[in-house]
Amino acid sequence: MDRVKSDYYKFSTAVLSGIGLWPNGNTNIQRFQIFVIIIAFSVFLIIQFISMATQHYTVSGYISCVSPLSLSLGFFFKYLTFLIKSETIWKMSRDISYDWVTVENDEEVRILTKYAYRGDRFGKMFAYIVWIPVFIGMTSHFSAEILDFLFPLNASRPHNYPFPLEYPGDREKYFYPYAIYVDFTFFVGCTTFVGTEALSTMYMHHVISLLKIVSYRIENAISDSTNGSQKCLADKGKEGLIKAIVLHTRVIKFTKLMEEHLSVSYTLLLICGVIALSVNLFWSISGVDDQMLIPSTCILTIFIYMFYMNYLIQDVNDGRDDIFTALYNSEWYRTPVTMQKLLLFIMLKTLKGEIFNLLVVFTPSFEGFATLVNTSVSYFMVMYSIQ
Repeated sequence: MDRVKSDYYKFSTAVLSGIGLWPNGNTNIQRFQIFVIIIAFSVFLIIQFISMATQHYTVSGYISCVSPLSLSLGFFFKYLTFLIKSETIWKMSRDISYDWVTVENDEEVRILTKYAYRGDRFGKMFAYIVWIPVFIGMTSHFSAEILDFLFPLNASRPHNYPFPLEYPGDREKYFYPYAIYVDFTFFVGCTTFVGTEALSTMYMHHVISLLKIVSYRIENAISDSTNGSQKCLADKGKEGLIKAIVLHTRVIKFTKLMEEHLSVSYTLLLICGVIALSVNLFWSISGVDDQMLIPSTCILTIFIYMFYMNYLIQDVNDGRDDIFTALYNSEWYRTPVTMQKLLLFIMLKTLKGEIFNLLVVFTPSFEGFATLVNTSVSYFMVMYSIQ
């Protein structure tokens, strides 16, 4: 059973291992990966801050600098928080393995498998959504060379700089090392994004599957208690309900662990995302630059990501609500009084509000997605009105 579980976690594990974030031991290779990536991020951010502080840009220049800066900060925060919380990731992975080996019948295995497959598919779809725009952005660095090869002119076209950065030395002479360095840093940042979100997606779908199993066990327990008067059936129903309560308690502990692990990184990431979305809206609509491909791609990717993550957590909250609905629609009133007390305990647990809260200031959901978009558009309107 653990082998079956591992098949669905191969993608996220492989991506995180490639950037040194999978907690599989502090090997020398992993230490080297972490060292190189942190240095690359740090130097890139320092260059951007120095560029903004020392160069006398126009409004359009500052706007084109803020967009990559906010995205880079989001990637760097994401990398550091997952690196710091590696022990929590390992603990959650062990909890998931335990859940896979303690399921009781084929129906529960089917539920776990269904949502693990769904989470794996969602994670891979998200990778395409992120990596394809990144490839387009990386290619734009060398658009002049590509056009010279396809449609040669008498003179070479000037090199393309997607956003202004002041590097030491001659930019034209050292264009290729700079371009490769920028592309490498952004690719690692987006790969960090893909790997961490793919793993978070798997965790969230695992929570959904456990909530479905809790509902399944409750329905079976109530059915066993009401479909006969024999004491053995009543005892069997009570035993099944106790198992459902134990699993529901495990789900609550697991979600609290996830919230502790994800709240800081997601809060910082959402702040950077709102800033990046506002700036790119201003960049594209105000026409401050003739390079419309990059802001348009960023807007689409950020918009999809915001909806994607809010949708997943809304799905988790809906799974919690389904437990209450299953209890409400069941024949709970025909169960013994001792079981009714246990059912009341579960109902009270499911009425304690949303499962995930990011530092108590934001609750991901469909309403949360609307709030993020509204905030981004509001900031964009402010920038547009004072330009």
